[in-house]
Amino acid sequence: MRTSLAAAAVAAVLPLAALAGCSTASQPMQPSPPATQVATSAPTLQGAQQPTKRADQPTDAATTAPIVALSTFRWSTLASSPLGYRNSPLLAWAGDRLIEVGGWPKNSTGHSAAAASFDPTTGRWQRIPNAPPGASFVEDQTSAVWTGQYLAVASGTAASCAGKSNCWTGATLYDPAANKWTVLALPSAFDGQTMQAVVWAGRQLVFAAALPGPDTNPDAGRMALAAYTPGTGSWQTITPTLPDGHSPGELYLVADDGDLVLTALWVHTVGNGQGPNGTWGVDELAMNSAGTWRNITRQWPQDLVYGTAATSDGVLATPGSSWCGDLCTGLFTDSEHSDLVNPATLTTTQIPAGPFSSLQAGDLAWAWADGALITMDMVDGADGPVAHPLLSGDMAQYNPATRRWSDLPAAPGHPPLANPVWTGAELLTVTTNGQLLAFHAGHAH
Repeated sequence: MRTSLAAAAVAAVLPLAALAGCSTASQPMQPSPPATQVATSAPTLQGAQQPTKRADQPTDAATTAPIVALSTFRWSTLASSPLGYRNSPLLAWAGDRLIEVGGWPKNSTGHSAAAASFDPTTGRWQRIPNAPPGASFVEDQTSAVWTGQYLAVASGTAASCAGKSNCWTGATLYDPAANKWTVLALPSAFDGQTMQAVVWAGRQLVFAAALPGPDTNPDAGRMALAAYTPGTGSWQTITPTLPDGHSPGELYLVADDGDLVLTALWVHTVGNGQGPNGTWGVDELAMNSAGTWRNITRQWPQDLVYGTAATSDGVLATPGSSWCGDLCTGLFTDSEHSDLVNPATLTTTQIPAGPFSSLQAGDLAWAWADGALITMDMVDGADGPVAHPLLSGDMAQYNPATRRWSDLPAAPGHPPLANPVWTGAELLTVTTNGQLLAFHAGHAH
């Protein structure tokens, strides 16, 4: 079971996303040159642009009304994907179209590189070139973000691939206009690490990778962050230092109001790493546009930082099971609240417990829909000791203006689903049989 968040883009390990609050830059972008250029000067990272607010417009997340009236939305069944049956494909919104790539086809022993795009204006799918070989391209092992021209994807084990052809480096760009994938050459600091996150920070892409593992493994505990400028193909390493004894595990990135925020789930194991022989926790670090990192862990919600995402109101820390590293035993500790955090002031607004429990669900996903928080179960809940297990497609929304949760119509037929994608106007998802579903306003689709 996992608690995940997906909307305008899908992220890695536990699918999380940089959402509508992170708009695109206006400057043109070009494919990466073959050679990797690594800059050693301070990064020129710029925060993602945010929607302009009037001087009299409230800024408190609890008083910002949702832009869309989701309670009036309905479900429609749209054209089926040409990729057919598959589990856990990567779904991402690429400005004006939905991209589906990868996943596990029926009766397959490996993941797929097949890809397709859906254009809502025509209601049609089309096949696009297969993704580069070597990556997982499965939703819970892949991070992706839309830059305004490219869909950037980070997946799998990073490699320098110097002098090698058809080698997967861990990062690629898909250009819908050119209908082409371009594999990026990565700095050597990433070699051998697991690509875990990518975020668009307005002018640069920031990639993060780590090599989790017990302290007894001399190769484990490494981490690398670097900012990539698409127009020049240059890289700037921006790896921060975690406190002593904190071996990075899972990483999440968001860009919000000029800050790059890194969530690092860490673990410190001793001996066999069981029970009291280890410690664990969550580190939160923020980098400003001058390239300076600061540790903001003490001011950040610590009990449930299971994943983060940028929103129009701040940074969302999604609810879920408590992080306990590799030392978890028995049932997960469950809690249902989440938080909105202002990265500049570190003011926290708690979102109250919702109607759905992650113990009821088979797989909860979260989406930020331009001011409202949507939660959806992706597969039927477990058969364990739960009074009311959720069914796939069950949904609810949280309204920050009223600080209340309400039920939303469930997906028709309760089919198993891929992580939903918020397009700015509707929620799109695909069933395991390839059927595209849209949750949208009442007008004809």
